[in-house]
Amino acid sequence: RIKAYYLNKVDASIQMLQQLVNTANIYAPGQISEAKILLGDLTLMNGDVWDATILYTQVEKNNANEPVAHEAKFKKAYLAYYTGDFLWAQAQMDVLKASTSKLIANDAFALSQFISENLEADSSQRTLKTFSNGDYYAFKHQDSLAMLCYDSILVNKDAYSLFDDGFLRKGDLFVKFNKFEQAIPMYDTIINRFKTEVTAPLAAYKLANIYQYSLKDNEKAKQYLEMIFTQYPGSFYADEARK
Repeated sequence: RIKAYYLNKVDASIQMLQQLVNTANIYAPGQISEAKILLGDLTLMNGDVWDATILYTQVEKNNANEPVAHEAKFKKAYLAYYTGDFLWAQAQMDVLKASTSKLIANDAFALSQFISENLEADSSQRTLKTFSNGDYYAFKHQDSLAMLCYDSILVNKDAYSLFDDGFLRKGDLFVKFNKFEQAIPMYDTIINRFKTEVTAPLAAYKLANIYQYSLKDNEKAKQYLEMIFTQYPGSFYADEARK
């Protein structure tokens, strides 16, 4: 993990993980499964979709109904989304909505709903494919290319159904580089212009985190947290906001 995510030595990390997986007899099955998921992530980051699919599938098949199997299935569905196989990705996410992991279930519901809404608005799938390309670039840490994809969405009036998601993703990229003054207007735009969308309470939650943890402005953070459980009581983030 350190080599891949902090030292930018993805190939070296992949080599280490392959050695680990090939000497499976000295590791617990759970450790092998976790290693294969990380190996799948890094393989996908390198653009090798087929090998990543095989690794996720192995984990899913070898662990039946264990939480790690749901994680592998979730990652495989996201892989399909990245590569433009939207209907299959949506079908898998619909299954995962019943996952025992609240976080996976919530993320699965969010992606399923996202695909459904935008396929309805874009039968050609062209703008959705541009957006999923942006998400794939972001996953691969090719952030400037991801930003180009999101910007192209936000200047295309035919992609209006994706505008709130485009602002959300741009905000996330700005936060990644601690550019909070640029991230805040992205999230505020969602709350002001798209207040009925599912991205609105998430944007408010992200703003609360920026103000609380990065800008140390607790009063401002409280305003956004209160907004979540008063205006969006059915949101996944409502309970977290109350806490």
